[in-house]
Amino acid sequence: MYNLKEKFVNDLILSEQEELTPAQLRALELNIRVLSRDIDFVQTCTELSTETDDNDYILRVFVANKKLENLSDLTIRAYVDAMRRMLDTLNKNYKNVTTDDIKYYLAMYKQRRNVSATTLAGIKRFLSAFYGWAYAEGLVPKNPVLAIKGIKPDPRRKEYLTDHEKELLRDSCRTPRELALVDFLLSTGVRVGELETIDRDDVNFQTGVVTILGHKTRKYRTVYLSAKASKHLIDYLESRADDNPALFIGSRAPWGRLKKCSYEAILKQLAARAGVHKHCTVHLFRKTLATTLHRNGCNIEYIAEILGHASTQTTEQCYLSICQDDVRAVFNKCAA
Repeated sequence: MYNLKEKFVNDLILSEQEELTPAQLRALELNIRVLSRDIDFVQTCTELSTETDDNDYILRVFVANKKLENLSDLTIRAYVDAMRRMLDTLNKNYKNVTTDDIKYYLAMYKQRRNVSATTLAGIKRFLSAFYGWAYAEGLVPKNPVLAIKGIKPDPRRKEYLTDHEKELLRDSCRTPRELALVDFLLSTGVRVGELETIDRDDVNFQTGVVTILGHKTRKYRTVYLSAKASKHLIDYLESRADDNPALFIGSRAPWGRLKKCSYEAILKQLAARAGVHKHCTVHLFRKTLATTLHRNGCNIEYIAEILGHASTQTTEQCYLSICQDDVRAVFNKCAA
């Protein structure tokens, strides 16, 4: 049974999570734990929950606790959605799920949805995040995901935009906003979630510095504007007659802040117009910046810092692409 004091603390956090910031929630949790240190909690009425109805409650507790850790809403949602799908499919209480249950679920999910090994590995990671937390909280005797062997992701060709494709995209731009967006992405390599939140005031045109709040790390970091990106961004901002603080806005009234779907739609249209036959997303521009910096001799630690990676291993494994022209040039030089 869930510890009564823990339930009290978590119920309080749940009731306030929409009103308080993560920092305020952490302060509230600390104060409550200090004040209730010598208080005994006694159950006086009905059971807290039954074996069949507390899945929803514990998932809400999980969300509240992950918000205390300042994880992004998208990350938390991915964890919860994966857990909820599995629990609904198995029709079991989270405490009763075994390693064999999870193996069965993953196999069935792959068979029915025909997903890639990479997608399956992601689901396994999400389930492990929940059970790792539940084990640490003493809610389950062990993490049932740990005994499952690693799922090797499918090998992927690391795509990036070539110099020729960059120019094709620039030439296909028809508005100051499109041109500013293309060069801003090529220069900064920001995530789409970060792009959504950037304001005009976050850009210092005198220094060419943009301050952004990391979408995954929830920490501030600095990215930089090239001369070309700075000029085109100034041209775009000067073309606007609105007072919206957002860096990029819609092209029609009421000129609201652009969201992920809008950015991806704009880039998709640009790629089709330019004849660039790649999945042109904000993420592709991010990979392109990493590869460009790497090809030009930038230190891997600096690239990781610009991209907001906690580890250079992520930068190397997921973002850096080796240009075959560079390989040929090195071969010709070394084999001569």
